[in-house]
Amino acid sequence: MKYRIYYLCWMAIIFFSCSKNQVTLPPYNPDSNLTNTLPISDTVMKKMEGIYTLSNGNDDLGNNFVCKVSKDRVSFFSNQGGLYIILKYGFNPVDSSIQFSGFWRYTENTTQQKIGFAISVNDGSLDFLLNGNVQQLFLQGIFLGTDFYTKELALQFSKHFSLYTQQNEFVILSHAGSTQTTANPPYAENSLDGVLNCESYGANGVEVDVRLTKDKIPICVHDASIDTRVTLKGPLSGNY
Repeated sequence: MKYRIYYLCWMAIIFFSCSKNQVTLPPYNPDSNLTNTLPISDTVMKKMEGIYTLSNGNDDLGNNFVCKVSKDRVSFFSNQGGLYIILKYGFNPVDSSIQFSGFWRYTENTTQQKIGFAISVNDGSLDFLLNGNVQQLFLQGIFLGTDFYTKELALQFSKHFSLYTQQNEFVILSHAGSTQTTANPPYAENSLDGVLNCESYGANGVEVDVRLTKDKIPICVHDASIDTRVTLKGPLSGNY
């Protein structure tokens, strides 16, 4: 009996120690509000960057946010618990609104859910697209909470980044190309998916690990041996 207990304890230690290498993909979002929307230039969207505050609705996701724009995503980083929001976007020609769809997640754990926003004409969509005016920009959204109830929130533009920041862009490196979190990153370390998606998380550079094989071929891998737990299709190929 005593040996069985020791065995179970060791198995538990091994199991939980392995979990650090698992990935938790972003939640599926059908992006129904992006159907038939038109692309918007990232140069235009970059004018959105700055500080936003919660102006209405639920504050579960925080009340102050930093907005960063990449080539095809708008990202918000909350003042609460390292929480971030990653959004696709598009222009709805029917009502001239800007639509956003994506997910929110904590960096400290795997808690994540769907979220969506819209900027209507009355909330500054056309003034922003035509004139670059962000002063009256107002995003109204809904998100799925940890209790699986749909909640409302609204973000309002507060201020631009400092002049120094606008003129001297920070170098933000994604660790191992995986948008690493402390619990189950969305993509495996040193993977193609990690590199291809790190910009969506606000990074403008990437750090990867390189080792030489026995026949002197450089490969992207961190450890001295290949860990098949970080892939889905085998040690040297696959999306993750």
